Amino acid sequence: MTEPDRGYHDIRHGATAYSAVVGTFGAIAVPAIILVFTTPVPHVANAPTLATFATALLVAGMFGSLLGAVALAYLGAERDPIAGLAPAIVYAAVPVVVSLSCIVGAFEVLAALFQPSVKTLFSMVVAAGSLFGVVYTCFAVVHSVKLGPTGETRGAWLEAQQIREHAGAVKAAWLLGGVTITPVLLAMALRLAGAHLRPTPSIITLDVLIALALIATGPLLAILRTVPSRTPEEQRGLRLHEMYTADFAISGFTLLLLFTLP
Repeated sequence: MTEPDRGYHDIRHGATAYSAVVGTFGAIAVPAIILVFTTPVPHVANAPTLATFATALLVAGMFGSLLGAVALAYLGAERDPIAGLAPAIVYAAVPVVVSLSCIVGAFEVLAALFQPSVKTLFSMVVAAGSLFGVVYTCFAVVHSVKLGPTGETRGAWLEAQQIREHAGAVKAAWLLGGVTITPVLLAMALRLAGAHLRPTPSIITLDVLIALALIATGPLLAILRTVPSRTPEEQRGLRLHEMYTADFAISGFTLLLLFTLP
């Protein structure tokens, strides 16, 4: 299964290490929330609404980091390199990247309150985080062909998969990244052109509800994809609709968030 000339990345070990990083990142939202609650809001237009927006994004980001860290730790505890690990990692990336976008987006809202001149900088960081999330899932696609049964039945099992060999996985990863970064690039262009909505309570509610839905669904799907099969041959590898759904969820949320940040 391991090919020394190409190298081999163990997704399980990576998930374990990433879980600590994700959990630590989510912890930074706590002092930021305290800051919002204890710092007097400046006398600017729409200030109470912006303060509410920042708080809601920080809480959503903290929640997303927690669930993302739990999902990654769960995947890291898997004993065998089963085929379901690749789609599970792709799904687990959704709450991680959404929480990152929420937390950095909250700082953009705070910048609109206290330092309006740096709003654009923070909005571009939100976009950069989303781009990283898309690239991250592409690596999972490349490594997906290393997973699955290792016995004599592996050849027949691979024939039943949508991604069967390394060259095909690399091609699928490039296509996935090229297609799903489009909403992020559109969001960046709109933001730099000054095209965005004025945050209102309804818009804030919409943003947070969508964020929470993605945050809750991603870990659940990740765990369900690692449910043991009755036999090794019944394992299901990464499917095209799974990787596109996860990446479009990330980039689509980024488009929405950047279009509705102040």
